[in-house]
Amino acid sequence: MNFSSLINQIAKRLPDKTAVIENGASITYSELWDKIEAIANSLCDIELKEGGKVALVLPNCKEFIYSFFAILRANIIAIPLNPHLTASELKKIFDNSKPDALISDSATICKILAKDESLLQDKIVISLDAISLDNVNKIAKSFLTMDQLYQPKRHLSIQKLVTKNDQIASINYTYRGYGYPLGAMLTHGNYIHGAVGYIRLVKPTLEQRFLLMMPISHIFTLIGCVVVPLLRGATVVILKTAIPRHIFNAIQHYKIDFLVSVPTLFQVLLKNYDSSKHDITSLKYGISGGAPIDAALYNEIRNKMKFEVLQGYGLTETMPIICNPKERVKPGALGVPGHEVKVKIINKSGSEVKVGEKGDILIGGPTVMKGYYNHQRETREALKNGWIHTGDIGRLDESGYLYFEGLDKGIVKVGGNTVDLLEVKNVLSSHPDVSDVRVYAKKNDLWGNIIEAEVCLRKNTNLSEREIQKFCSKNLAIYKVPRKISIEK
Repeated sequence: MNFSSLINQIAKRLPDKTAVIENGASITYSELWDKIEAIANSLCDIELKEGGKVALVLPNCKEFIYSFFAILRANIIAIPLNPHLTASELKKIFDNSKPDALISDSATICKILAKDESLLQDKIVISLDAISLDNVNKIAKSFLTMDQLYQPKRHLSIQKLVTKNDQIASINYTYRGYGYPLGAMLTHGNYIHGAVGYIRLVKPTLEQRFLLMMPISHIFTLIGCVVVPLLRGATVVILKTAIPRHIFNAIQHYKIDFLVSVPTLFQVLLKNYDSSKHDITSLKYGISGGAPIDAALYNEIRNKMKFEVLQGYGLTETMPIICNPKERVKPGALGVPGHEVKVKIINKSGSEVKVGEKGDILIGGPTVMKGYYNHQRETREALKNGWIHTGDIGRLDESGYLYFEGLDKGIVKVGGNTVDLLEVKNVLSSHPDVSDVRVYAKKNDLWGNIIEAEVCLRKNTNLSEREIQKFCSKNLAIYKVPRKISIEK
C-alpha cells in the first residue's frame, strides 16, 4: 500500500477541512491532495522513474509537505535533509545516496548548494522560486520552479503504480558514531505502522491543531507534527521561527492544542513564559522527543504552564514508536511501545535482563528500517535477527514503561540534534595546522550537551580559537561546532 494514499482517503472524507496553515493562509485537504497529485504527475513527466531519488533540502513550508507525499505517491524515494547542513555535509550524503533530483529554495541553492558544483551536477533542480544564479542552468541537468510542477497533467499514468509495503519510501540520514552519516531506508510499511502506533498513543482528533516549528526533515517532527495530525484530519500550523514570543503568539492566535518540540526548547519556553502576557490556555499537550525530558522540568511545565508533556522515544531507524499515553503519564519515563512494537533489554552477553535492570535497548517489529543505504557492514552490526541494537542504554519497569539510562555509541545529543563526535574530530583533524585532536561532550542544563575540543597545533603555526571555529562552521552544522576549543602548541 502506498503510504500517501492515506492522505487521499482523508481528503475524500474531509475535502473542505483545513489541513495546513502557513502565514495565515489555509490549505484544505482537497487542495493538499490536488498539489500532491499534480507534483507526483510532474515528477513522472520529467523522467523520474520508480525507485529514483529526490533530495528535499527545504525549510519548514507547505511545499515540503506537498513534495514529500508527492514523491512517495510516484513511487520515488524521498531524502529529507536539514537546510542548515553545510555543503560539505550534504556532499557526503549525496555521494552516498546519489539523488537524481533535488527540491530546494533559491536561498539554500545559492548560499549552500552552489558552493560545491557537484551538488547540482547532472541533477534535476527544482526551486520554490526563481533563481538569479546564472550558472545553475549550466551545472544542473535541468531547472524547474515549483509553479511548473503545479500545472495540471492530462494523463493518468500515475494511477497504474503499485506499491508494496516493503518498498523504500525514504532515506533518512542519521549517525551512529562511525564519523559519517548513514541513510536509514524506511519503507511505506514502516510509515504506515509508525503513524498508526503513534496515533493510538497520542489520540489526536480532527478538531485539534499542531504547531510545526522544529525542522521538518527530522523523523520525530515529520511523524509527530505532520504525518500524525494529517492522517487524523487535524490541522498543521507552520511556524518558521522558534523565537519564544512568536511561538506564544501562534499558540494564542491559532488556538494550538499540540506543541511538538525538544527538551531544550521546552525549557526556553518555560523561562520566557508570563501568564499575564501569554494566553496559552488552548494548549493541551506537548510532545517531547530528541532527548529525555527529566521529571523536574516536566513537573515545572505542568505546574506553571498548565499543559501535559508526553515524552516519546524512537530512532531515525525505527521512527518515533514509544510515548507516554495521555491517560497514563509517568514523569521521567520515555513511555510504552506503540502498536506491534517490541522492546527488550539485553546484557553484554546478549541475554535478556530482568525487569528493572539496565542494558542495551533493542527494538523489533514493523517500524524497523530495511537497513542503511549502501552500508552493508553497518547494517549487519545494527540489525540482527530482526532486532535493531539502538546503542541506547535503558530499563523497563513492571508496567512496560521504558526509561533512558545513557548512550553506548559515539554520539551525543545537543538540543535534540545528533552529533557524531568522530565526525567533529575528523573535521578538526583535516585542518593543515592541526596535529592532534580530542573531542568530547560536556553536560549542559539547557542543551543537554555541548561540544568541546582540545587541539594541538603543528610547530611554527598560530591559530586562534575563533579561526578554528570558523573553519568548523564551513564544514559542520552550527550545533556540531565546538563551543570551546583549548589550544596547545
